Amino acid sequence: QLHLVNSAMRARSPRRSWEPFFETPLPEIASMPTTDDLVEASEQVYQSARQAIRAYYRRITQSARLTDMAASKIGYLHRPGWIAISDSYVRKALMVAESDPKEGRGLAVMAAVRACGQRNRAVLLQLRRHADTLTYIGEPRRRGSIVLEGKVPVGTPVALSLLRILDIYLWVQSAIGRNRVWQSWWEKHRRSCPASVVFKLGI
Repeated sequence: QLHLVNSAMRARSPRRSWEPFFETPLPEIASMPTTDDLVEASEQVYQSARQAIRAYYRRITQSARLTDMAASKIGYLHRPGWIAISDSYVRKALMVAESDPKEGRGLAVMAAVRACGQRNRAVLLQLRRHADTLTYIGEPRRRGSIVLEGKVPVGTPVALSLLRILDIYLWVQSAIGRNRVWQSWWEKHRRSCPASVVFKLGI
């Protein structure tokens, strides 16, 4: 998991800082919900999950050089429907203050992502209906040490939570704003984007 977040997710998180957690069960993760979704959950379920996630952030970020960013990426692998990735592109898009990179900022990102997702629920549902028609395609490909599509059988249905769809949208918007390849892609395809797929990111 650490290799994955440091390669595909580009966390650059030091192995030494994670060593105390190797082969160690984390009850904080076990107490997080395995169903529902950060965007769709009721307020009661959300508040309960928030306390478990707060405890998780508190425990991980006590280790030297581990921030909410790294903790969120590892946590996401365990609870992809609940852990909002606290990366700079998300914080910038949702105007989350660059405060102390510990539990407080991670929880602020969580709250901002939930609020944004609920404002844009109709769009996210539309995109999920489209995602539900997709399957994994192609042969395994390698880029350096990163295996792309390697362990997913061709034809497996794509399953995305509303949280994951929103994270993809925020990442793509960030890429379009700073990368010429993505800017060219957007200029080529923007006219084919349905008019109904418009996000409201304001707080």
